[in-house]
Amino acid sequence: VKTKLGAEGSGLDGFNALLNGLYTLGQVPSLESLTTLADDIAIQGKSASFSGVGMALDWNNVVGSAEYTWRRSESLYVSDTTGWYVTGGYRIGKWTPYASLSRRIMDGPISVTGPVVSPALPPIVQGTVPVLIGAVNSGIINNSAQKTTALGVRWDAGKSFDIKAEWARLAVPAGSVGGFSEVQGGSFAVDTNVNVFTIMLDFVF
Repeated sequence: VKTKLGAEGSGLDGFNALLNGLYTLGQVPSLESLTTLADDIAIQGKSASFSGVGMALDWNNVVGSAEYTWRRSESLYVSDTTGWYVTGGYRIGKWTPYASLSRRIMDGPISVTGPVVSPALPPIVQGTVPVLIGAVNSGIINNSAQKTTALGVRWDAGKSFDIKAEWARLAVPAGSVGGFSEVQGGSFAVDTNVNVFTIMLDFVF
C-alpha cells in the first residue's frame, strides 16, 4: 500500500501549531536546525508505504500463519518499522490450542535533540526551544518497539461461532511505549512486562 500524507483536519491542529513554532524559531540565528527538524517531521505531500508478505497453513489437524511487514515514510511523523508474527496450533476435536510470537522493531530514529541555545538569546526563546523539542519527542516520534508471546485455546462452540481464551505477555523495552497509550512520562522508564488476558467471541452472520 502506498499513499501520500496530508496535514489537513482539526485532529492535526496541535501538530501544525508545533510545526509552525519550529519554523518560526528556525529563523533565529544559531537555531536554523529547527527548520531542518520541521522539514523532517512535516507530512504534507510526503510518501508513505506499508508492505507485507505472509502465508497460512491448514494441513490435517495442523494450522498456522506467519507474516512479515515493513512500514516506510518520508516523514519522521510516521516512523519506519519492521514487524513479524508466527502462530501455530493443533486441532483436537473442537479445541485448538495455539501459540504465537511477534515483534515490532523501530527502524527510524526514536528521538531528536535540539540545538544548543545561546544564553544571549531572549529568555522566552531559551525556554521555548526545549519545550518544542520535548513536544516532538513525546508527541511525534514514538518508540513503539515490543515483543509479544501468547498462548491460547480456541473452542468451536457452534456452527457459526467460536470462543477464544488467550494469555499474552508483552515485553516493552525501556524508552518505548509499545502498543499502549497515555503512559506516564511518554514511555516506560525501564524494561516492562505486561500480562494481558483476553476472551474473544468470533462469529459469522
